[in-house]
Amino acid sequence: MGDPDGGDETVPKGEPWAAFADRQGDWVRDLALHIGRMRCGLTLKELGRHAGGLGVQAVAKACGRMGDKLKSDRRLQKQLALVRRVLEGGAKG
Repeated sequence: MGDPDGGDETVPKGEPWAAFADRQGDWVRDLALHIGRMRCGLTLKELGRHAGGLGVQAVAKACGRMGDKLKSDRRLQKQLALVRRVLEGGAKG
């Protein structure tokens, strides 16, 4: 998903993490935070630090927003499934 520590890696949108990490409501950022929370077990504080210094409240809101969206958005559910496959070493698409 890109390098939350500021490296040169890009995320699926083709943008460096730093270019959009602080954009409110960005679904890729929110998905990355959700995955970090649900799959990696990172704390809100850890996620905020890795996301460039986001506050705990901002991370909590982004994770909650993504959780709500995932309940009804089939396209987003497919994106999450794809990310999980990639993270687990499976097919990329």
